[in-house]
Amino acid sequence: MAKFWMIWRVGGGEPTYRHSSQHLAVLEAERLARANPGCIFYLLEATMEVKLPLQALEWHQFKEDEIPF
Repeated sequence: MAKFWMIWRVGGGEPTYRHSSQHLAVLEAERLARANPGCIFYLLEATMEVKLPLQALEWHQFKEDEIPF
C-alpha cells in the first residue's frame, strides 16, 4: 500500500480523494479552508489497511432424502 493523505471537513461528507503527498494535501486543506471560512478541516494520514479475504463458496449436493424443505 502506498502512503496517502485525505482531507476531512467537520460536518462534511466522507473524504474521497487520495493525495499522494502530505505537501499536496496541506495545499488542498488550505484551499478548502479559504473557500469555507469558519469550517474545520483535518488532514488524515493512512497508516494501515485491513482487508478480509474473499471466501470461496462451498456447495453441498443434497441427496433426494436430505432435501431440507
